[in-house]
Amino acid sequence: MLPLHPNVPILWRVQGVLSALFFGVSLGVAEFVVTTTLKDRWLPPPFIGAGAVFALFLTFGLVMPGLQYRRWRYAIRNDDVLITYGVVWRVRRCIPRLRIQHVDISSGPIQRMLGLVSLNLYTAGAMGSVASIPGITAPQAERIREQLIGEVETRG
Repeated sequence: MLPLHPNVPILWRVQGVLSALFFGVSLGVAEFVVTTTLKDRWLPPPFIGAGAVFALFLTFGLVMPGLQYRRWRYAIRNDDVLITYGVVWRVRRCIPRLRIQHVDISSGPIQRMLGLVSLNLYTAGAMGSVASIPGITAPQAERIREQLIGEVETRG
């Protein structure tokens, strides 16, 4: 079983901090609007809830990536692709290679800054991707894609 790239926890932490900022600021604006609109009623001081939400999201955003990274593994085997992940709920997903129809490689701006991409697997009969392998390098993703799709093309 192969691990993800060592930059993946950095990516997940950056995403966690951005999520914490988004939710904290959004809730802070909502709290500010409510407290200024309802001045004559007793309300807790503004930004208490926003601060708590920000602190909670920030804690999870900084702690969980390390735990998730240690649990994430994948293997490209002869008959299938095996992916295992999960901290609280553990998942062991096995995708038969014969059912894989196409493979996409995608990356967002933060992923590109860290030199990472995600490999998305699509199978027959599924509406979207059935699995994604985040945090691998582009050459590695191309090799896996060629390995999975190249064999389908030679069989067909």
